[in-house]
Amino acid sequence: KAKQEAEEKAAQAAEEAREEERRLAAEKVAEVEAKAKKEIEQKEVERKAREDDRRLAADKAAVVEAKAKQEAEEKAAQAAEEAREEERRLAAEKVAEVEAKAKKEIEQKEVERKAREDDRRLAADKAAVVEAKAKQEAE
Repeated sequence: KAKQEAEEKAAQAAEEAREEERRLAAEKVAEVEAKAKKEIEQKEVERKAREDDRRLAADKAAVVEAKAKQEAEEKAAQAAEEAREEERRLAAEKVAEVEAKAKKEIEQKEVERKAREDDRRLAADKAAVVEAKAKQEAE
């Protein structure tokens, strides 16, 4: 009877030891699974962070690109306006030049007209003198 009780106790102790081993093994498995799950979650967090960084970098690049495009368009518009102003200035200079030339020509024609008028007057005066002299001589 004592031997049987000892065997039963030994069998029970062995079963308890096996249960403890299974419990510890299950704990270890749960621990490893939890660690693996944590690592997977960490990798996912890092992946999302990299994705967000890429998206932010792309957004920033788009903003920089849009700003550069706007600046280029503004510079082009300014250059075009400056070119138009230069064209207007050159056209105004040309108009002033043509007007000055026309004024000079008009003044020249006026000088020539007065000279012809003076020549006619002198010729008329000379003719009158000659006529008066001829009349006097005839008398």
